[in-house]
Amino acid sequence: MATDLARVSQALAALPSTPVPGDASQADVLSVAAPLLADLKRINRDAYAYVAEGRGQVASARERADECALSLAALQYEASKLRECIEACGDVEPVYEQVLSAAHGAETDAPREPAAMRDHLQATLDGCRRWEQEVRALEAEVAELQKQSHASHRSLVRMEKDVFSLRQVRTRY
Repeated sequence: MATDLARVSQALAALPSTPVPGDASQADVLSVAAPLLADLKRINRDAYAYVAEGRGQVASARERADECALSLAALQYEASKLRECIEACGDVEPVYEQVLSAAHGAETDAPREPAAMRDHLQATLDGCRRWEQEVRALEAEVAELQKQSHASHRSLVRMEKDVFSLRQVRTRY
């Protein structure tokens, strides 16, 4: 598309700026301008299609980022509640441990439930970290797509200006 635009711009620059009265150059200008106008229209349609596609990609990336952010928030909430439960459980010494240590006079093995709970909580925390990384990656993708969209828009504006100048040249002749 950039080469087409450069070719059209060069052809526009080659057109005479003022007509010579009684000269056949007006017909020449029109014969040269017709394919250029067709090229500009095609370039314009392509640019609009690229912009629409970019907007669609940005919208889908935003949706995925929103979904991931919601999932992350839910997992963070669950993790904070689990941490609170763990802290509450760690502060209290269960009665059965007191009875067992008094009855046997020796230390007993710690119950395996807290270890399993800790492993589960660690796995949940690792999952939260993965979600955070995915959210960051999606946000970076959204930023890149927005940059592409802005670049396409700028290109489209430039092409519209070229079409406008071509129309002005056409109306002069």
